[in-house]
Amino acid sequence: MRSFIRSVFFVALLFCCIGGLLAQTVKEPVLVTDMLKIKSAGAITLSNDGKKMAFTVTAIEPETDNKWEYKYVNQIWVGGTEPNAMPKQLTGKE
Repeated sequence: MRSFIRSVFFVALLFCCIGGLLAQTVKEPVLVTDMLKIKSAGAITLSNDGKKMAFTVTAIEPETDNKWEYKYVNQIWVGGTEPNAMPKQLTGKE
């Protein structure tokens, strides 16, 4: 049993190393402005009946005063829980 666990661990480690090497073969460098494309959802809350949800979306935006400074901005979104429901942004600009 112990050798099986070691074999599985070794194979998983091998796949991680190969995946890391393949992921680093990008021809264009990552730029600081690429961070502006990253958005993450969080703080998901469902209504009591489960038909609606609210969640926050965090994004990185440039400061208005200084183009070299950035800030994290949170916005609130709401939407239905059915598969084709489109959420709507409640706060901030779209």
